[in-house]
Amino acid sequence: MVYDKEKLSAFSSAVKRETDSKIEQLKREVEEYEKAELEKVREDQYNRMFTYMQDQVQIIKSKYRQSITKFELESKRNLFVYRNQLTEQVFEQVQKRLLDFTKTADYQDFLLKQIQAAMKEFPCQTGVILLSKEDMALTNQIKTAISNVTTVEADSKNHLGGFTIVNREQGLVADKTFQTALEEEKQQFYKTCGLRINF
Repeated sequence: MVYDKEKLSAFSSAVKRETDSKIEQLKREVEEYEKAELEKVREDQYNRMFTYMQDQVQIIKSKYRQSITKFELESKRNLFVYRNQLTEQVFEQVQKRLLDFTKTADYQDFLLKQIQAAMKEFPCQTGVILLSKEDMALTNQIKTAISNVTTVEADSKNHLGGFTIVNREQGLVADKTFQTALEEEKQQFYKTCGLRINF
């Protein structure tokens, strides 16, 4: 009986040791599992936070780019308006001087010489001269100075001076009005004055 008790006690101790060992092993496995799961959760949270931060950075960058683009466009628009105002002021002064010039005796000589030169270059033998209403007083002088002019007519569109030669049969026009010359000068002015604005 004593032998059986010892055997039983040894068996009981062995089972207890085995059980304790299994419990310790299970505890370690649970701890490792918990650790791994916590690490996964941490990493997942970190990735979510990183993605959120990246999204926020992109939103901020986009807003910043939009603000800069808006500012640049507004600045260019203001510059464009200012440039046009300056140009208009310059050409208003030129227009005023041209109008002052048309009231001088020098203008009459200038106009006759310009018409003579233009008629020599005009590809037709005859043409109608179109003048501003104010310059119609020079009709007789023009007809006397230039033999191949058949008609001198008022041009309602010409307010600055100069003239236009027209041959309606051939469909040819030589526009030598101050208004056309001024428009051409304005375009050239934009190209060469350094006031070009790139968009």
